[in-house]
Amino acid sequence: MAKESSKLAKAPGRSGKYATVESPDDVDAATSNTQAAANCLDAANILDEIQSTPLGMDRHSWQRRILLVSTLLLSMCVLLLCVYIRNQQETIQALKTSSKITGDNPTISNENTLNWLPLPSSDTVMTKIAFGSCARQDMPQPYWDTLVSFQPQLVLLMGDNIYGDCDDSNCTKLFQAYNDFAKHPSVQGAAKQFPVFATLDDHDYGQGDCHADNPYKEIARRKFASFYNIDWKELPKNDGVYRSRIFGPPGRQLQIILLDTRYGRSPFQETKRSTAPYTPITDPDMPQQMLSERQWKWLANELDKPADLRVIVSSIQVMNDVCVFESWRQLPRERQRLYNLLQPHRNVILLSGDRHVGAFLTSENGGLTEVTASSWTHAIPFGAYGSNCSTSEECDEADPRRIGNLVRDNHFGSLEIDWESREYMVALRKAETSYGTMYRHKWSSDAGFVIQSHNYTISSI
Repeated sequence: MAKESSKLAKAPGRSGKYATVESPDDVDAATSNTQAAANCLDAANILDEIQSTPLGMDRHSWQRRILLVSTLLLSMCVLLLCVYIRNQQETIQALKTSSKITGDNPTISNENTLNWLPLPSSDTVMTKIAFGSCARQDMPQPYWDTLVSFQPQLVLLMGDNIYGDCDDSNCTKLFQAYNDFAKHPSVQGAAKQFPVFATLDDHDYGQGDCHADNPYKEIARRKFASFYNIDWKELPKNDGVYRSRIFGPPGRQLQIILLDTRYGRSPFQETKRSTAPYTPITDPDMPQQMLSERQWKWLANELDKPADLRVIVSSIQVMNDVCVFESWRQLPRERQRLYNLLQPHRNVILLSGDRHVGAFLTSENGGLTEVTASSWTHAIPFGAYGSNCSTSEECDEADPRRIGNLVRDNHFGSLEIDWESREYMVALRKAETSYGTMYRHKWSSDAGFVIQSHNYTISSI
């Protein structure tokens, strides 16, 4: 067995440096490079020999020598191309395999990394939080200015925070999406005003409607950690990006749990219809896995921790009972498992995104509430996709779990807690100024105004 040698694979590590990768193919690659250099030298010697050949040499000798030189040059080009392809494959393998990247925090460098504010300390009494999902980096980002005016203590980014679906093994579009996102002046300013607590959905995991078979999930996970300044040790090893925090002293403790509904999820049952792509699985033999078993165990342990109010973030909707798109409804056993796990716990609110509309939903007995906030930049208007509808009665899905109409303005959610009165309000607010509002209302903006809201009581545990 050939002795392994060390080389620098083009897999960027911390501070933009290259990570040292041990590869058993290094000797073969080195041999290929040596052979290519030898071919170049042979071709050069033959050319020198041709130049020194007497002019009286017969025509056939000249033709043979020219043919030989052409063949050698072509072989050299093919060999160099093979070496380049081999190096590119090793680069991708280095990025995908955590054991191949040196250091405890194998993050991926970025041209435009933002220095987000650190999360609040564990003793901070939380009274104002903003949350939302689905923001295209190639669209205007006025919602960041609205958030600066709103002044939350923390912003929850619930997935599709950028759109970077990969179409090559290097995930070029994903990296570029983060770079473009970080270039927005509003984003740069907001990063200095408040911290963010983020999870991923499909478009920032590198593949639309992705699940456990997503080939880009490790690259996306590392890029996510690097961009949001997350300590690599804080994330579960090879199991997504789920995490949690508890803020405040006893009596005012707020727990925030971020789930990962992509990394270990089994595929949904497809219908082959673009307008209703999924249907709930009814075959008992088909796999149903929304969270990995490790994540289920972790979630149960988190729920056993003391808290006065719990916020659980799922990147996709949980309680919607008619959804034909990605949602927990498509995996009935997993959704019931979640309901059973939450049933003993009081003062729990679910937050979700993904749908490009906002909504309030409630369980059949009214004991559990879900708030969907989507999207920051491109909510679905009336009449989209050729539906030709123009009112909520015509356009909104008939979900018995929903309270009120769907919100179709670009929006975000807010959670405001009054610990003294043991009450909190959840609202969906306008993410940007409505067209014409500045003129109609004497230069005042309606950005941040409440579209829908509901008040709740923190019951005694």
